[in-house]
Amino acid sequence: MASDGITLSDAQSAALEKKKHDDEPAEIETAHPGYLGSQDTFYVGNLKGVGRVYQQTFIDTYSVASSLLYTTKTLISSVDQFNDKVLPYF
Repeated sequence: MASDGITLSDAQSAALEKKKHDDEPAEIETAHPGYLGSQDTFYVGNLKGVGRVYQQTFIDTYSVASSLLYTTKTLISSVDQFNDKVLPYF
């Protein structure tokens, strides 16, 4: 039974219990550089005379991280960072 007086079925209780474990961080093992990477875009802020600034970040889970600043949050900026910094490194 939930704390607010709602009765849950066994399947619902099991689903809630499973969801608790989904939020726990998982340990990732990588075999070598370039095996697994992650890329994301972050809003940095608004710079006077420049406008909005976004950071494209790539993190290789084995060895290295790279980031570049852009004035647009577009697919072309993420591809640019990947082609100019990440691929030549590996």
